[in-house]
Amino acid sequence: MFRALPIATFLLIAINLVVFILMLGKDPSGWTASYLSSWGANNGERVFQGEVWRLFTAMFIHVGFVHIGMNMLVLYAWGRPVESILGTIPYTSIYVVSGLAGSLLGALVHPYTVSAGASGAIAGILGVMCVLAMHGGYNISRNDVIGNLLLNGVLSLLPGVDAAAHIGGFAGGCVITFIALASDWLPEPPPRVEEEAALPIQGKPPTIQFSFREPMSFPKGTTVYETKTGLVAVLPDYSLIQALGDAGLQFESAAAFREQTHDNDIWKTVKTFE
Repeated sequence: MFRALPIATFLLIAINLVVFILMLGKDPSGWTASYLSSWGANNGERVFQGEVWRLFTAMFIHVGFVHIGMNMLVLYAWGRPVESILGTIPYTSIYVVSGLAGSLLGALVHPYTVSAGASGAIAGILGVMCVLAMHGGYNISRNDVIGNLLLNGVLSLLPGVDAAAHIGGFAGGCVITFIALASDWLPEPPPRVEEEAALPIQGKPPTIQFSFREPMSFPKGTTVYETKTGLVAVLPDYSLIQALGDAGLQFESAAAFREQTHDNDIWKTVKTFE
């Protein structure tokens, strides 16, 4: 169900990396709370004295390589599928509002602590995933969401982690998504498989000799993947063959196959023919 490139996710990652590089360039040594604060880190005492902008700027500041590395990795993993479902503008709006909610709760809970990071906003994306998984129909695995929830919960308990920001961001993402679903602001989920049974399949019979049975047989340069609908093979010309028993259907591209099957999952590589 990828409609387009996840532009906002890539842009958010780029902004965070640029800010981090600029901070490194100005001071490559160990950063103090004062230095982080000078770049716009969150601090409840200063926020409630009028520096409300810190609730926003803190989302783009990280305290070290591990901090930004983990946050950007999770943003890349969660942000792409969620943006493809919501669309760029709703996704970006929820990300920002969740980040603000996380920063605000962090400022309220520990007003004299300097904190920073995108984790509150990213927790909001996890909140979106939870609500959509409970709602159903959006191709989000409930088991994956439960696993991510447990992981996020464990990380929130680590020393130095702003658990309040995680909780605030997660709650913000959940609330906004519930409101958006109730108000029909979000796109409708794709038709279920049983509803698609009568729809014509745009694939065509393959024009090459192939076999999905072991030992598989495909032209050089082909990669076979395991998807939620079974095995597929992406050929050197970027067309795709879907396994259907001993036969198959050929699609113009992997994107065309994904669009018809509403498959936005990550595919597992089974075999590459070199």
